[in-house]
Amino acid sequence: MAGPSFFLVGAPKCGTTSLCHYLRQHPDIFIPDQKELNFFASDLDMPRYYRNVWDYLKPFGDTAKTVSGEATTWYLYSRTAAQEIRDFNRAAKIIIALRQPTDMIYSLFRHRRYVGLERFERFSQVLEREANYISNLNGGLNVKTNLIYSDAAMYHSQIEKYIEIFGHANVHIALFDDIENNPQDVYRGMLGFLGVSDDFRPSFCNVNKTGRIRSERLRQQLDHPPAVVQRVAYALPRRVRRTAYWTLRRLNVSYAPPPPLDRALRRRLNDKFRPDVERLSALIGRDLTHWFAE
Repeated sequence: MAGPSFFLVGAPKCGTTSLCHYLRQHPDIFIPDQKELNFFASDLDMPRYYRNVWDYLKPFGDTAKTVSGEATTWYLYSRTAAQEIRDFNRAAKIIIALRQPTDMIYSLFRHRRYVGLERFERFSQVLEREANYISNLNGGLNVKTNLIYSDAAMYHSQIEKYIEIFGHANVHIALFDDIENNPQDVYRGMLGFLGVSDDFRPSFCNVNKTGRIRSERLRQQLDHPPAVVQRVAYALPRRVRRTAYWTLRRLNVSYAPPPPLDRALRRRLNDKFRPDVERLSALIGRDLTHWFAE
């Protein structure tokens, strides 16, 4: 049974969903409909959908396409995923998407708030909680990714690990700036890296835009309706019930620009990330100092 020959390993909120969408349209590339398969990264506490490698391979079927791949955005952060992927497929190719670190973690926070995975309302609160959590990890396994923010944006050591295991030639970097501003060139670069024809042009669009919840109370009511509401809802036909539910969820979302990050906090985070980004620039051979332009 065929399996993935390339892996889009992260980072979170760096355009990986869009890259998957673009690659999936290519006639020679197969990517399962489900993103975030979470099969590798045994050190992280993530949902596990597959009990063994045979279950993991089932979504790939017996596709006759030239290359197959999968995307799990926390493989990059994982301490074990790179070697586990190497043990699975020694010839695997790795694609990594990166974004300005402060923007990445703020976007991750907003996304988690949007989908109901983050209980804290203020960004500064989750950063303080993360610092306390990491200081007490003691190198243990099963790191809770839902508590990780800035540590996931320390890219240098994460990418260095993949380069050491797979080699520079088998690791391809895509920057979020380029994905947004020049997706055609990013796409062409990935196709060349994967060894498939670059004459196909997909539909380029943002497919994972994060919204803002208008009413947290309404979201809670929809996700955990009171008993009386449940009784009324289940008296309705299933189609009517589902239509009402999704209509209310859509009406409760706004796609207005997010509130800007506090300038003092942004400056503090940029100062924290700058030394790591300088090492990253040298590692991948690309000047990233524009990430910190005021």
